[in-house]
Amino acid sequence: MLSPGTFGHDVEWASIQGRTFTKWINTKLAAKELAPMRDLIPDICDGTKLIQMKETMSDTSLGRYNATPKFRVQRAENAKKALDFVRSRGIRLTNIGVADIVDGNLKIILGLIWTLILRFTIDGITEEGLSAREGLLLWCQRKTSVPPYSEDGVEVRDFGKSFTSGLAFCALIHRHRPDLLDWDTLDKTNAEACTTLAFDIAAKHLGIPQLLEVSDVCNSVPDERSVMTYVAEFFHAFSSLDKQETTARRVTQFAEMLKALQGSQSAYEHGTQKLIDSMTSQIDQFRRITFTGDYADARKHFDDFAKYPVIKRDFAKNRQYLATNFGNIQTRLKTAGIRGYRPVEGVGLEEVERVWQELVATEAATSKAINANLLGIKDRLKQEYRAAAKSLDTRIAALQDELTHMQGSLEAQQSIMPKFRAAASSLKQNLEAVDEVGKACREAKIDEIDLGASSVKDFQFELGLLDDTIRQKESFIENQIRAASTTNVTADQLGEWEEVWQRFEMEPNDHLDYYQLNSALAALGMTFTEEELERLYRNTCAQFGAVTHDAFVHLLVEITEDSSSMDQLLEAFHNLANGDRLITETDMRQAHLSSEVTSFLKQTMQAVDDEGHAGYDYEKFLHDTFVA
Repeated sequence: MLSPGTFGHDVEWASIQGRTFTKWINTKLAAKELAPMRDLIPDICDGTKLIQMKETMSDTSLGRYNATPKFRVQRAENAKKALDFVRSRGIRLTNIGVADIVDGNLKIILGLIWTLILRFTIDGITEEGLSAREGLLLWCQRKTSVPPYSEDGVEVRDFGKSFTSGLAFCALIHRHRPDLLDWDTLDKTNAEACTTLAFDIAAKHLGIPQLLEVSDVCNSVPDERSVMTYVAEFFHAFSSLDKQETTARRVTQFAEMLKALQGSQSAYEHGTQKLIDSMTSQIDQFRRITFTGDYADARKHFDDFAKYPVIKRDFAKNRQYLATNFGNIQTRLKTAGIRGYRPVEGVGLEEVERVWQELVATEAATSKAINANLLGIKDRLKQEYRAAAKSLDTRIAALQDELTHMQGSLEAQQSIMPKFRAAASSLKQNLEAVDEVGKACREAKIDEIDLGASSVKDFQFELGLLDDTIRQKESFIENQIRAASTTNVTADQLGEWEEVWQRFEMEPNDHLDYYQLNSALAALGMTFTEEELERLYRNTCAQFGAVTHDAFVHLLVEITEDSSSMDQLLEAFHNLANGDRLITETDMRQAHLSSEVTSFLKQTMQAVDDEGHAGYDYEKFLHDTFVA
């Protein structure tokens, strides 16, 4: 226990410091699950707690020591080991000897502990190059010298009387976590109630141990060293919280983007497998066709086959859609700097093409067999039509293949899109030639299905698909270029912005007025106060002359812009894991990641159990995900 006779009039501050420093030491011991101190002087005099505290704070072993010293010489050895270690870390100790520790010199012991608090808790606080004390004071002033705190009399000038009302503690909490404390409902005249509330919130929700008693602050002149020790815990807690929020947002954004990409990949694989199965089933159906030799049977097969082009068009549409989707996925991955996508075996584009070609061949064979079983046909006209159709089909397929497998930068791809439009126009002229041959066949009483090749309507449909694909590709490349030039704005976002612009633009002026801008932003889920909206409108008009299309996109980019690189994400995971090489589910929950993001990361990252140290290897996850 603290002895009043030891310090005379200094008893009060010594008692406060003793309680505060004891609680501070116990928080360090608790981190290593070591037994806490109960009474400062008896527990510190044998040197064991002093050694344990220094080992905990420095994460360094001091070697063997007397764990249960019974004699003075053993206690002295422990105290010497602890003091020697402090000096070895470059910490200056003045007028502190082994005997002061062993004999329980309270004033000297409190001075030693304060020196350690300064070194390990407060010295790291820097604000504009000021000393630790002045830096911590400046931090408090910056956080509390703004409304509503300044309007309610909060003025932090020191670490003594400035904190007696409890409002300074409440202001620090409300400034960083307004969800934990309702400033407007505080009884600002009740110092003890405000202080108690702040201490309770700090302990329960912020992980800040209650180092002070309410009476230490409200019912006396607070001890500055004790208050500084406690306020430093607020500084570290909120500094960590700010950093954690940034890293959590970055990880969430990356995980959601990666999840969306994986969703697109999964949809591609599911759609590809479904198309392959459908085409394979159609091939089997063709091969099961048998003829009985009579006309009714032959005509039935003829009529049944006449329905097939509708099915084939659906196959062609899905085939082209999947090929385009695959190319879009690869482009999005490349834009994000992520490794290219390799579908699971059996659902790649080459497998789709193989089955498609088999289907086309089987279709041709089936058509030929049906036609041979019907009427005799003028081979010359049929061969002429087939040759023209095959040439056109080959050119369409070649152009579609070239379009699907475009490579190079987005700008390079954009520059060659006019070539595809010109080629598509040329194919329409070839289709006219095919149609001329087809008319001759019809005049010769040759049915389209008897030609054994795609009909003019088939080609018109495929050319229509080709036009749609070219138009969609141009739009996609343009959006990707915009997305790439605007950091983290996705093509989907740009598409949504374009839709809203088309809805609200004011023809023929091609710009938005103040009220249309307000409606457009509201349609995108963005709401602002009248003052904020007037500022946005005024600044945009000042920069662009009016809210034109480019000005509108520029404004939305400024509102939504963010970024994530591999190094930033590696740092983010490192911070969430508290510097550990593995991140745990608890780390993710404490960072306030959503349950969906946490579940996704747990499923995606490799689980590791290294001699009881379990977690998820985020470094391997990021290296496997990003391009080297």
